[in-house]
Amino acid sequence: MAALAGWTWPGLGVVGSYNAILLGAFNAIVIETEFLLFEKIFCAEGIAAHPNLIVDLILTMPWYILMVFTFVKVQQHRRFSSATVLFLGGFYELGGDGIVGSLMGIFDGSFQLFTLEYWLMMAGMFLWVFIPVYSSMVLPPAWLIVTADPPKPPSTPAWSAALKPMLWLIPFTGYLIVIMLVIFAVSG
Repeated sequence: MAALAGWTWPGLGVVGSYNAILLGAFNAIVIETEFLLFEKIFCAEGIAAHPNLIVDLILTMPWYILMVFTFVKVQQHRRFSSATVLFLGGFYELGGDGIVGSLMGIFDGSFQLFTLEYWLMMAGMFLWVFIPVYSSMVLPPAWLIVTADPPKPPSTPAWSAALKPMLWLIPFTGYLIVIMLVIFAVSG
């Protein structure tokens, strides 16, 4: 782990929290690419946000980058255990895909946010799908940050710090609505 603390992107010379943010964003790109590959290999639908990787990244990366950026900033002031980071990864996906993703179902008629079946499915997927996927975006950055000197814990509750990345879901939902309207207008 100590070897990762001094790791830099070649030629950029950025270290510390910037590396953690870049690592989380890079992992997000890998995850979205894997989702698209799984869709193609298994002839599935709805795993990736869009069947075109470029459009998929335009749709998802703003949330991922803002989530990772905020998580890294929070982690610099309050360290969470690996188990907590795993849980938070799942919780962030529950917000991003579970709530915002369901809201986007308004556009294609698959809106299910207020059904019992939907929330039972979300609960079943939380441990097996949500935690591994989003944790790959927040756990490696947390490992990089933990190599720095620990901060003095702030007096604010830990849960309020842990929820800060979720605040980006509000403007992100507006962003998605605008992008979806543009896609529908362009595709006719």
